[in-house]
Amino acid sequence: MHNQHWLFISNVFAHLVASMSGVVSFAFAMYEHLKKKKIESWAFSVIGTLCLVIAFDQAWQDEHNNVKVLVAEKSVLWQERDFWKSQSYDKDSAIRIKDGALERDTVALGATAAALSYTQKTMGDLSNKILDITKPERLKITTHFLGVVSDQQNPNIQAKFNGTYVVLTNKEVTPVRLMVTCDADLVDVSTKILGTGSMLVGGWGGKGVTRSHKQYGIGIVSPAWTPNGPLLVTIFTNDPNAGLCSFEEQ
Repeated sequence: MHNQHWLFISNVFAHLVASMSGVVSFAFAMYEHLKKKKIESWAFSVIGTLCLVIAFDQAWQDEHNNVKVLVAEKSVLWQERDFWKSQSYDKDSAIRIKDGALERDTVALGATAAALSYTQKTMGDLSNKILDITKPERLKITTHFLGVVSDQQNPNIQAKFNGTYVVLTNKEVTPVRLMVTCDADLVDVSTKILGTGSMLVGGWGGKGVTRSHKQYGIGIVSPAWTPNGPLLVTIFTNDPNAGLCSFEEQ
């Protein structure tokens, strides 16, 4: 503030010097030349005071103009600041909108991927269940050794020992092709399906399909071997160890 006062005073002094040394000096010189007499001292005082007032006014006009220029420049600066501030806000808003859209897209993509993964897993589980349902049931053979059954003895077969098995199945089998394998050498094997009056055998079976004297092939064309119609198999052997046999589908 002190510097501004000195600047104003120096501006007043500059205008005063300019007016007194220029216009006033010239006017005084012309007056004295034309009138052929010196100007009174009081006139200098009046003219000096008038010039001082004019110098103050010109200095004030300069300061006023400077203030107007500063105000205009400040207004331009404020407008520029507001413009760039608005641009910054618009840019930030656009970035926020873009980030929000990107975040929503990412969430949606994650949800889609999770749904797709779940759908794939569900479809896989469903396919496995369908395969399990449609897959043919695996044959399970269960045997029970009954020992020597008197009504199963066959006088036409010359063997010292015999043993009878009940052979069960968990599903319907037709035609029947079973390989009997025993620890003892087999002389013969007789077979029938319980609950049926007659059977059709042939096409496969007997000792002709075996590679060992301990094996015998059972072949039944009809009826079917079912869980409700088990096989009754009697083996004939000359070995007292007649009860150790297994049955395998062929």
